[in-house]
Amino acid sequence: MAVLPENLDHKPSHDTRQKIFQAFFGTSLARVNHNHSQQYFSYYERELAMLKFGSLTSTATSRNELLVTTHTDLIEIVDVVRSAADNKLNLIQALQKRHPGTDATASRTLNLFVRLWLMLNVREAEALLHAPQTYLLHWSDKQTLPEFVAEAFPTSRWKIEAKDSRLHPSFTAVFMVDICGLKLEWTDCLADHLRLDRRHNALRVYSYKGLLQAHLNTYQSTGANNESPLPERLLMETIWSLNLLFPQWDQNTNALLKKHQQTFQQAGPYNGPPTLNLAEFQYWRDRLMELHDVVFLAPPASWAQLWRDRRNPQQFWTFWLALVILWLTLISTVAGIVQAWASIKSLDS
Repeated sequence: MAVLPENLDHKPSHDTRQKIFQAFFGTSLARVNHNHSQQYFSYYERELAMLKFGSLTSTATSRNELLVTTHTDLIEIVDVVRSAADNKLNLIQALQKRHPGTDATASRTLNLFVRLWLMLNVREAEALLHAPQTYLLHWSDKQTLPEFVAEAFPTSRWKIEAKDSRLHPSFTAVFMVDICGLKLEWTDCLADHLRLDRRHNALRVYSYKGLLQAHLNTYQSTGANNESPLPERLLMETIWSLNLLFPQWDQNTNALLKKHQQTFQQAGPYNGPPTLNLAEFQYWRDRLMELHDVVFLAPPASWAQLWRDRRNPQQFWTFWLALVILWLTLISTVAGIVQAWASIKSLDS
């Protein structure tokens, strides 16, 4: 029997992509920047391709089995999840009524659905090799989807004084790369956004701005049932953080994004937080605070970075003035020695 075009082993057609986007985000592809939609469906296809990874043995194959076989089946899970605010176990049972199978297979199917819909790395522990560098999330059977999301994105517990919460205008990714030697790593998991890896001096960035806006738009549609499980404030803050770290008007930022083949700033919105203040962030405040400390407390890693460092202008000019004075003193000392040697030579002659 021929494999149907809608089978998950095949890439979704343009019409199927339209249906996926409409079901997941309540909008048509025509309203989304082309590069943004391409970025998302590249991720969608990678996730499905990973299901085949390591499935050469019968044991591995059973770990990759799903209750669904087509893209249309995946789309229909939206109705299952949105029709009831039940915990995962009840959602598993509701899914099994449509697609009979084991609890483990149903759970695996729901995990895949959440990865594709919300871009959260929820998967079984044995599948960790599929995304070894990405923080693994666990959705327990007793949790509803909103409870799982709330656990993945806790709000900040830290209260900060106004004087300590002001962000410096140079708090940008370009500055961090040039001055602090920070490396940028791009993540497919929203919960991994702004995670700082101190051991490798790397910052992880979630760059799916078009998807964030698509989720955000669901809050403007009619009916609470159509709203994204991701909190509206979280979506806004994530867009703010991208616009803060990667200002669209900055030429050096655009050059950096081009180097990394990132196109998320080719379309708006470009608004940032109302003020350059960490207090504006409820969800990302702790990670931004940690990043801020690294940026403004870490010394430059090379002479080139030291020359470009303008975090403390007074300290910058004091250091270079002292270096110039030291250099002039050294030249003066050498000149004095040469002059003394020349005088002695003239006396000898």
